[in-house]
Amino acid sequence: MAWRPFAMALGLVGLLGGSSHAQTPFSADDLLKGTTVSAEACAKVPSAVFVTVDKRGTCIRYYLSSKLSGDRAVIYFPGDAIVRGPGGKPAPEPGYMTQSAEVIAIAANVWAERLKRPMIFFGRVGLHGSSGWHAHRRSLHEIKVTRAAIDAIVTRHGFKTLDVVGQSGGGLLAAALAASRADIGCAVMASTPLDFRAYADEVNWTFRNTGWLAHYDPIGEARTVAANKGRVFILTDPKDAVVPAATQSGFAPAVVAAGGRAVQVKTAGRGPKNHGLTEKALFLAGDCAAGKDDATIVKRFQGTGPEDFR
Repeated sequence: MAWRPFAMALGLVGLLGGSSHAQTPFSADDLLKGTTVSAEACAKVPSAVFVTVDKRGTCIRYYLSSKLSGDRAVIYFPGDAIVRGPGGKPAPEPGYMTQSAEVIAIAANVWAERLKRPMIFFGRVGLHGSSGWHAHRRSLHEIKVTRAAIDAIVTRHGFKTLDVVGQSGGGLLAAALAASRADIGCAVMASTPLDFRAYADEVNWTFRNTGWLAHYDPIGEARTVAANKGRVFILTDPKDAVVPAATQSGFAPAVVAAGGRAVQVKTAGRGPKNHGLTEKALFLAGDCAAGKDDATIVKRFQGTGPEDFR
């Protein structure tokens, strides 16, 4: 079934049981063309915050687990959801079209129980019910919107410590928070192009370095990540065919060279392109938040197979 890879990544196989649960899938049209939501309309949306950045208002939807409480939460940033379709035209990532607010709300509770702390699934710009346009992903604009939204969410719920996890493009947001916040306990970036300029070169993209849609390059903020003293983990499959390992591997040494704490863990990713590391990243964040030392964490995850840690 088409929904199965996403459900597996969020630990829902056997829980959802296929399509019997009532769901309203997210819109492909909204994904590809973007949406606008007013502050007034956003105020009526469950678990949403409205932020204004670059003279643009964005309604960010987030899914906070209803189970467990506390002042330390895990925040998960999913990967990109637009791919090249027939003829090279932008198209929805197939798994995205099987997702819904109902599924994500269940996933947030499943992972809260697994990690023993509150869990937030973050709707990136233009994704999962958030307004804006996903074509603006990986940009300074997305970074600034995310930082402002996290400020609002933390203020609303009173969290004191955040553990951030990002898969692929979502890892850029985890890195950006590690660079901008002193309350990040653990930051886990999985299959993420952390040297984004090098990544752009690898895939023959033009790296935008000016304007409000300039690309965000995490490696340029390695010093501020180090200064914030959070624990940083990079999860990489050396055979990743989506984000080359070479564009992931320079970040941890840059943070360490600046006096910070960062470890790269090499492990096998799911899927034919060896790219899926969501489950491992979340479990690793749980170990980190529980206070397990670096050596214990590396021993648990280094070199494990793609189907481990379900």
